[in-house]
Amino acid sequence: MRWNRPSSLGKTVEVTASSRPIKVAYLVPLDDLEEAHLILDAVFYESYTRWAGVYTLIVPISGGRFLDESFRSWLDHFDPDYLYAYSTLESSTIADIDRLSCPIAFLKHRIQERDDAARKWRAYLPRWDHHFKSISSLSTVQSPALRVPPRRDELPTELTIFSQYSMSPLNRVLADNFGVSFDLLASTHGTPGLFRTLCLVPTDLPENHIAGSDRCTSLLEAFKAITDHQATPISQLAMAHSDGAASVEASAWTSSFRIFVGSSPLDRVNFWNCRHLKDGWTRTTNALVLDESFFNDDLLVRQLGQYLNKNNFLGGNGGPHHASLHSASLSVEVLRALRDMLQQVTWNSVAVGASPETLAVPSQQDLKHNLHRTVQDTVSLKINEDFTKVRADAPAHLAYLAPQFRGAGRGQWVIELNVDRHNNLSKYSNVIDKWQLPRRRKISRAFTERSSRPTRQGALALLPLNDSFPFGGRPVVEHYHYELSLPSDETFFRHLALDAFSYPDDDLRSGLEKYGYADLAVSDKGQNLRGIIAMFDHLSTAANILANAFWRKVLNAATEDTARPRTFKRDKLLSLIRDDKNSVERVKREQRCQNIGEAKKYLEAGLFDTLEHLVRANVFFQVANWRCIYCGHSNSRTFDKMQIRNECEICATDYMAPIDLEWHFELNDFVHRSLKRHAGLPVLWTLGFLLDRLHSDSFLYLPEVDLFLSHEGNDKVELDILCVLGRKFYAVEVKRSATTFLNALDAADKFCANVIRLRPDVAVLSFQQLCEAGVDEAATRERLVATAKEIRERIAPWIGLEVLIANDFPEFNEVPADLGWRGSRVGRLDWEHSRSGR
Repeated sequence: MRWNRPSSLGKTVEVTASSRPIKVAYLVPLDDLEEAHLILDAVFYESYTRWAGVYTLIVPISGGRFLDESFRSWLDHFDPDYLYAYSTLESSTIADIDRLSCPIAFLKHRIQERDDAARKWRAYLPRWDHHFKSISSLSTVQSPALRVPPRRDELPTELTIFSQYSMSPLNRVLADNFGVSFDLLASTHGTPGLFRTLCLVPTDLPENHIAGSDRCTSLLEAFKAITDHQATPISQLAMAHSDGAASVEASAWTSSFRIFVGSSPLDRVNFWNCRHLKDGWTRTTNALVLDESFFNDDLLVRQLGQYLNKNNFLGGNGGPHHASLHSASLSVEVLRALRDMLQQVTWNSVAVGASPETLAVPSQQDLKHNLHRTVQDTVSLKINEDFTKVRADAPAHLAYLAPQFRGAGRGQWVIELNVDRHNNLSKYSNVIDKWQLPRRRKISRAFTERSSRPTRQGALALLPLNDSFPFGGRPVVEHYHYELSLPSDETFFRHLALDAFSYPDDDLRSGLEKYGYADLAVSDKGQNLRGIIAMFDHLSTAANILANAFWRKVLNAATEDTARPRTFKRDKLLSLIRDDKNSVERVKREQRCQNIGEAKKYLEAGLFDTLEHLVRANVFFQVANWRCIYCGHSNSRTFDKMQIRNECEICATDYMAPIDLEWHFELNDFVHRSLKRHAGLPVLWTLGFLLDRLHSDSFLYLPEVDLFLSHEGNDKVELDILCVLGRKFYAVEVKRSATTFLNALDAADKFCANVIRLRPDVAVLSFQQLCEAGVDEAATRERLVATAKEIRERIAPWIGLEVLIANDFPEFNEVPADLGWRGSRVGRLDWEHSRSGR
């Protein structure tokens, strides 16, 4: 509950909301074959009940680890909203999977039955009741995508959905391949005006038992109805309008229809996952799983041939379409015999896969280049307050449901939000940064209290709620909504760096060690640096000017032991350019100047443009100085306070302003104190360097923070920069020189302690220079390399470590041609050069 009212942002922020199905991944152990089959029975059954449930990912586990490391990469790219484990996992594995996928909930299945001998597949049905209630696969039943065009003399009719009276583990063909129910608990019965059912029933089932609009009593009869499109399988409904679910166009798997033959759990897993590996245009299934005994019935084999003739459109290139046999449990010789049998009854070209036992997984190349997720169900919102309650637009395919059947579309889905940053730090005037979130479950709490998480792309994924969830009330008109907060940067990093977030007790991550600090505050030095940056229009402008070689030289020239330590004459600033022969020669070469004089003129134009900008930003004050001949006081007036007649500040003697008045430039004491005395200049350079890495990603930061170890007392540590760069969380320590860091007895220990407690994606050590003058550079660099190696060994292996030395970058010591700001004077010279053909 919010106790304060929403505040105006002072601008309009655009939010893009994309609706998609809920993505679920199951971790299924294959160590116990009998139990694995029961688990897969339950997982298949549940998945078919959900909208786009066909594209649930099944990750096989063996010995508490991934069966193959390729599943690790696939899980990362699949980016599930929910994870459900059927095996006991070690804490390290749980933490690793959490870093990999960052789901909303990570649950462990618990068996309620005590009698193992009597355990049935229903005991393994996942329990999502208190976490989400997905839109049913039934919601697509009236979609045109499911309709087979009628003949000219026929009228469109209700769909006939295939169902099964009871699911027998002894014959899983129909349940595995086509699905048998829309609900975990209720049987599937037809609804007049919406759909009919064709139900496979035992031959001895009494007629007075309600079991479908129509009945069939054999696998052959049911398979024929599906083949001839007289009955629509639930799998097809669970596949429709699933563009928002990620699929991989794996080149090794898209050219042929895959038939997995065998009775092992791995055969079933390969079949299920193979349906993810399809062409983007395919709207039908690309795989079947069959037991070897299926081929003992000639009529079933003949019907399989007819199924391929009417439903397989893969491969061929003008010739017959292709089908391939695969198996993780049968030999190649057996598969070849089955191929010969099937080839006789189909027009398809049937082959045995080159490596029929190969796991159905995408390659790294496929994951990198061929991962498709085309979300077309998108709306744009305009927000102008920092807290908004938004009514969620229902997924587009629900519009196909007639009003009287809207109940078939009840349930939740995922909305992915791409939110513009109201505190925009983009380097480009025509680009607005978006919030791009690091993969930390706790960071989503900065934006909403709904079930939510950051996606792999850095968007915010959440589930909208209606007022009756999770109690199952059914109002006449059902609206879903969610709340969205737009945090300040400081609030954002508080959620990221503090340890306040806790997982529910049923989440496997609740047993992991919490990390983070008790509290966070921007230090005085950090506040001062924020003030410096606020004097400019942007962080990049402040860094490009104040941290470049020329203005660093000006700051260093502002010594404390002179009468006017922060005042510069125009000629003094010009002399810093004219005396820098290397810079003049480089500008002559880069700008194609005809001579040295023209190069100096270019640099002088850059000086005046940049100085003019700094005066307007109040970094420098344009002042006039004179000494009173009566009392000897040195008077100073800024440009906006200078008049024709001026008085001495001490004795009030009048002075007329001369027409040849010489202006001086006085450095703002706040700027000098923050950048020079408080060593803010290396921090500003590091921020500018990190920002310059970006092309399309967003950047946000918090400078010079105090991190408190407890809520009581002032026990704290300091860190120079917290930032998010390209969806990765950075923790940065900045020093003037590497020798300062290396010679401090506990500097490396403190840095490691900070990194271990914050757990960023990348830890950075940034130095303005390697060492002071007179210190052995080679020995210092060798010490730094050894220290960096020691730090890498002490922090977690998945945390990257970068060492930046500003002096190692040529541009750090080079004076830019425009001195940091391209104004009208430089622009005019560029125009003249372009006219002359240079």
